[in-house]
Amino acid sequence: MRLYILFIAAAIAAVGVGSYASRSRVIVIRPSAAPAKIPEGIAKRRERPIVKSEAKAEPKAESVPERAVKPMAKVPVAAMPMLAREAPDAPIPVLPSVSVPKEPPEVPIVMASVVVVRCSFENAATGGVITAFGSGAIIDPRGYVLTARHVVDMEYAYRRTGGRQGVSGYALKSCVVGGPDEGTHAPTPAEIRTLNPFVQVGSLPYRADIAFVPKTSAKPGMSESEAGFLDMAIVKIADVTDDAKNFFGRSMPASFPESRLGGGAMPAPGGEIVTFGFPSGTPSYGSVFHLQGSVGAVRDYVGGDTLFKDEPIGILADMETIGGRSGSPVFWKGKVIGVVSAKEDESVRATVISTYPLKELLEGSGIVLPGL
Repeated sequence: MRLYILFIAAAIAAVGVGSYASRSRVIVIRPSAAPAKIPEGIAKRRERPIVKSEAKAEPKAESVPERAVKPMAKVPVAAMPMLAREAPDAPIPVLPSVSVPKEPPEVPIVMASVVVVRCSFENAATGGVITAFGSGAIIDPRGYVLTARHVVDMEYAYRRTGGRQGVSGYALKSCVVGGPDEGTHAPTPAEIRTLNPFVQVGSLPYRADIAFVPKTSAKPGMSESEAGFLDMAIVKIADVTDDAKNFFGRSMPASFPESRLGGGAMPAPGGEIVTFGFPSGTPSYGSVFHLQGSVGAVRDYVGGDTLFKDEPIGILADMETIGGRSGSPVFWKGKVIGVVSAKEDESVRATVISTYPLKELLEGSGIVLPGL
């Protein structure tokens, strides 16, 4: 079984359910679609490379050869169930590992760029309110934040699971974000494996609006299955919240601390990855939140079926992912290469939505991000 790892608190006073503060819960999403069969072979990949971490030889002139797909016991079609399609279902394949000699330089992880994301949704008919918590990363000094779409779009979560999770009829009311202080130390993989210290987030002082979600209407050629699989969204910090402004004197900074995107470079299977997100393994009270890290490894890649055919739009990872860490940035060499979307029930296997297709997705949107 696979499940969303969105942490949701419900406050549906209009129907007498009670306040969200007393009825927090983790919502489990269970897909209805069965795993697809894996094709015997795949077409050649496009030119952007997947990088094999341990290789050190000089680049070669010859093209990357076609390779066969490695068989797996269980391979999900997507992190979430697919919408019904008019044509027969085409499997989204697991890609073979492809390596090229050169790897990007490593940069430090900017811990202050990792944020808690809290979004509120309201039902206009009943007045009910749902609050969803997730994580994200500031990926541009202007305040663009990359997160999971199901954190900011409850209707999307509802559609992807055939109504078993998410809530229909609730529109986004507001999102607020906040991260650690600038200069906060990012725990190393060795520290995460031993102490795994908590990183405190004192407040969520900034209001953010949705800037981008993948939609077939905005990207001709992208299939419904690809759009459904791409559980990512970008929100933009728009202003300081009224409370932060009036009570704490906060104002918008000239620029925000950022984590750079990895662009087209991806680790080969087995490559080490790191993620930080909320919630951590400890409760958070009031306006004080805690982030915590996980270390894992890439297991394989998931490719698209149309526009992104045979391109790594998803990463299958062996990595502990605590419930609620939807949208947590996944780092390789200090750069963001994806966001956490889902995990397998009772396991350490997670599905990560890759930033690999982001440049093409953003074409025509007016959003230009560093690192792409």
